[in-house]
Amino acid sequence: MPGRLVFAGHTPTWDGAIAFHDPSASGEVLSTAYLLPTATFSDVVEQEMWRDPGVDHDLSEVIGSGRQVLGPGHYETLHRTGELDGRPVVTFSADDPSVLEPGRPAPAYLATMARGLRSLHGLTADEVVDYLLGAAGIGHDREAVRAAIA
Repeated sequence: MPGRLVFAGHTPTWDGAIAFHDPSASGEVLSTAYLLPTATFSDVVEQEMWRDPGVDHDLSEVIGSGRQVLGPGHYETLHRTGELDGRPVVTFSADDPSVLEPGRPAPAYLATMARGLRSLHGLTADEVVDYLLGAAGIGHDREAVRAAIA
């Protein structure tokens, strides 16, 4: 999807930065699309915002304008990134990832991302390293990324 992968902030869950999608940046973020009912998508969004699921969000604003702010947190803005098979593609990230404090992701976080990039996008280890090094805020050198994803 259009945009850039950004590592920023810090989460105690991973003890490092987490990934954000910056839809206003140039480039492309490798992603996987899932066709979800609005209620299921809403539950995922609520869980990522550390809220209880069960709220059905009205997605008409994000579908119409391309953006919908649900709250002040890091994963509380919905972004419409395009269409796939005639359906809107909606994701969530920070309102403006470019203003977040860059942060270094934990090796375990990078390893988890690498598994997905290999299995879902067929990337080789070298391609995964190159892709992750292209992210804003990565804070690791080539050898550290390679060791993390090995």
